[in-house]
Amino acid sequence: MIKCTKTGYSYKTPWVSFVCSLFIPGLGQLYNQNHLVGITFIFLELLFNNLGNINLSIYYTFNANFSEARDIVNFQWAMFYPCLYAFAPWHAYNEAKNINFQLYNEKISLPARATNLNGLFIGMTVGLNLGFIWGFGGSPIVGTLLGGMIGAIVGVIIENVILKYISNNVKSSKIDIK
Repeated sequence: MIKCTKTGYSYKTPWVSFVCSLFIPGLGQLYNQNHLVGITFIFLELLFNNLGNINLSIYYTFNANFSEARDIVNFQWAMFYPCLYAFAPWHAYNEAKNINFQLYNEKISLPARATNLNGLFIGMTVGLNLGFIWGFGGSPIVGTLLGGMIGAIVGVIIENVILKYISNNVKSSKIDIK
């Protein structure tokens, strides 16, 4: 394991931290050695999950009792869960990329592109919330999962289109000062 003497960090695999935070928000931050944020995210996940009755809604959804799944959810608390669920993987991924960048250069400075997967994060957040509110498939849980996947795909596509447009315009534009 390669460790930097300045920061105490070792190289991280960004996708591992992303997937860890998909399983439980905060695990990716713990993998990245950001313990305070990781424990905070885990605490918030437990808080939103319990006060929003999300596990009971999942139980009723898996038993095809969609009306009970919809009725048991406390929407005032459960609305926070999709935001945390989308933000934690995005944060863990970008944090791992920044750690690797710092280790590669042996300097503490910002990378040329400070964040990645912005379209995925924004699209997933919007999709998770809209799917949760509208309850696609008859259940808030099924709606959240479908909405999050669709939103993430649309967000990545939009981000790639924007990045291609920007890179093409930067390459083709010439400033003419007279």
